[in-house]
Amino acid sequence: VPMFLAFLVFPLINFKSLTFFTKFNSLGANVGTIAVLPSTPNGLVVDASGNVFVASQSANAVYKVTPQGAVSAFGSGFASPSGVAVDTAGNLYVADSVAKVIMVYDKDGKYLRRIGEAK
Repeated sequence: VPMFLAFLVFPLINFKSLTFFTKFNSLGANVGTIAVLPSTPNGLVVDASGNVFVASQSANAVYKVTPQGAVSAFGSGFASPSGVAVDTAGNLYVADSVAKVIMVYDKDGKYLRRIGEAK
């Protein structure tokens, strides 16, 4: 049975917003914070391996959070990533609302292609 993830956002006064990822088991019991990101999420998706991808317009970045809680930047060149999705092959689709394009990356973060024309 896969673990359910809940995402809580706690803004801090006089400091950039932090996003805390809290993991809950299938019974709803809190099993602890697994990751902290330095920005506010705009979109997120979980792939088949349990990795969470988070789009952050405030940081112009997409973050990957592994089931173990390791956080890394994923892809690059975003003007304003506003949404993310994955397909059955594990490819990540990042919607950029300013550039008006969708950037496509493989599961390892390698850039594959762009859908649409950059504005």
